[in-house]
Amino acid sequence: MNKISIALFALLLSAGTSSYAAAYSIKQVSNQPIGNESPLINEQGDVVWVGTDATGASRIFLYNADTSTTTQLNSDHVMAYTYHINKKGDVVWVSYVATGQEAFLYQAKTKEVIQLTSGDFNPYDDGPQLSDNGDVVWTGPQGTSANVMRYDASTGITSALLFTGATRQGYPRINGRGDVAWSATVGDHSQILLFKAADGSIADISNPGLDDYANQQINDRGDVLWNGSDGHDTEMYLYRGATKAVIQLTNNDFDDDYFQLGSHGDAVWVGSPNNTHVITLYRARAGASSDIATLPSYPSVFPQIDGRADVVWRSIVGTDFISNLYDAASKKTIELTKSQGAGAYDLVLADNGDVAWSLWDGSDFEVYTYQARNKDTTRLTKNSGDDGIISVNADGDLAFVHFNATDSQIMRALKRR
Repeated sequence: MNKISIALFALLLSAGTSSYAAAYSIKQVSNQPIGNESPLINEQGDVVWVGTDATGASRIFLYNADTSTTTQLNSDHVMAYTYHINKKGDVVWVSYVATGQEAFLYQAKTKEVIQLTSGDFNPYDDGPQLSDNGDVVWTGPQGTSANVMRYDASTGITSALLFTGATRQGYPRINGRGDVAWSATVGDHSQILLFKAADGSIADISNPGLDDYANQQINDRGDVLWNGSDGHDTEMYLYRGATKAVIQLTNNDFDDDYFQLGSHGDAVWVGSPNNTHVITLYRARAGASSDIATLPSYPSVFPQIDGRADVVWRSIVGTDFISNLYDAASKKTIELTKSQGAGAYDLVLADNGDVAWSLWDGSDFEVYTYQARNKDTTRLTKNSGDDGIISVNADGDLAFVHFNATDSQIMRALKRR
């Protein structure tokens, strides 16, 4: 996305602020006069992004927080939105190699890049996934049946995750400790399979008599959230890693979807009863669900949940574009933005409850944050260029793009602690 496309996104927007950027240390971490975009930031403050030059060639760049240096990781053409960074600074991505697409891994400890695949990578599965210990999973075809492939960082060995009778496998998701949840057809139904890194076991954690859908999420506790059929409509299901039990979270006469799993086993989703759209929050500790918002249409940004069970979403009510935060501790909803014409361009939630967004100030887009600890809203940028496309880490540090007249640069904003 370029500056022009962002500027066309909104007409007249406004936002109230109570402080300026003194609460953050802001630094430009890119140094190439090209189109640097779509950053990701990890807990150490490392930042990875893609830079595209005038010929259209895209490269992966990594800013190392310890050395304050920026390094280009590849020399071929990277596929957009296929890269991830873990807590250690390892990076995985997909590049075009000759006429195919292959997966690569940068290992922060050795500063080496290794090619993980050679002709067996399936590019249509949201790219490879990376754990915090450097394990990688992806979908690779083998014969007529796709397999989920796993690179073990401790041994350097790649092997298929095999489950008896499983076919049409894909959409693997890995957590920080290396557990993997993925979708497969077992018998006559689509199922959710779970690999546990601690013992190497694989189990079918879903109902063998019903279809479950390839949209599962897994957190670092080993909880898995998905939706699937109960024989009538779509319901929500949660596998609890601590108890190894599956809980059916909903049992109603309408579809439940657009969900997200929190880091402590809480969950949020959208149901659609009687031509309305209800956001429901499940609290893992209480084992109970409650409706926190009812909307006339689907949220324009679907709900996101943090480690505290706070929830953010964006909705359109009449002609108003509204960004809301549900504070789980107080059980109150806070209106973060309200505007006409269009709403907050980005809306991202950190695990500590901080929120960030990009909003039109009357002349361009600027970045704003809400800090959960002091309930303060900060205007992070104030300049003549557009700022946005925000990434946030668990602690509320940000990386975002600043658009200049001839290029775009990556900015990092660390919270002062």
